[in-house]
Amino acid sequence: MAADYKKLLKKVYLFSSLTDQEIQKIATICKPESFPRGKLIFAEGNPGDKLYFIIKGSIRVSKKIRAGNEQVLATLQAGEFFGEMALIDEVGRSADAWAEEASELISISKNDFATLIFREKEIATSLLWNIIRTLSSRLRETDEKLKSMVEFKSGI
Repeated sequence: MAADYKKLLKKVYLFSSLTDQEIQKIATICKPESFPRGKLIFAEGNPGDKLYFIIKGSIRVSKKIRAGNEQVLATLQAGEFFGEMALIDEVGRSADAWAEEASELISISKNDFATLIFREKEIATSLLWNIIRTLSSRLRETDEKLKSMVEFKSGI
């Protein structure tokens, strides 16, 4: 089964700088997960116990705001990953994640991810660097959204 994941994992940015052997090691700890359209994958505040990779489908990451409304933070597509924050900072999930359409995911448990990072230094360096790049990019996007909201509210 791990060999099947190897081809899929090569398409995920997080693993873009890894060798085939390194991807093979990661493939052995992956678990497949399927979610029908509209299914909640995890809720804000839930423990962060998995990192997810989108193989097929679309995932909406959102937060509940006043009066039961929802603010969409991101819509993620095949090749992207999510759920990394709760693995890193030991705090519960910061948002809800929903399947926008029927989605095929691969997950890695928090324990398996930590074991991989501590045992495989070469893999760790590459993975952590790509996670930092992704978090930085997402923070920049959030900064721009916040700026637009403030300007809109201020009438600028």
